[in-house]
Amino acid sequence: MRFRFTIRDLLWLTLVIGLIAGWFIDRRNVAIQRDEFSKRATDLEKLSGLQSELIALRKRPPDMVFDSRTGHWVDSTVDQEALAMSLSLQITDLQHKMGH
Repeated sequence: MRFRFTIRDLLWLTLVIGLIAGWFIDRRNVAIQRDEFSKRATDLEKLSGLQSELIALRKRPPDMVFDSRTGHWVDSTVDQEALAMSLSLQITDLQHKMGH
């Protein structure tokens, strides 16, 4: 018994294979985009936190400094402008990394 395939059968097979390949490529692209969006959301959360910290730092009295290790405001002789500049640089680096 021999198999006989017509041109129409081969065209249908080509169509099915093309649809399956297209679906797999689309799924892969969706996964890549999802990972990129997740990373961008993490970067935005970091940026928001740094900006909030900088705003809070500028509103605090001169003798109070935010200790990021403990998460509390503490008395310190640390130069607040140096700390503010450090936070500003971190914000700028993150914005540059994100393409702003």
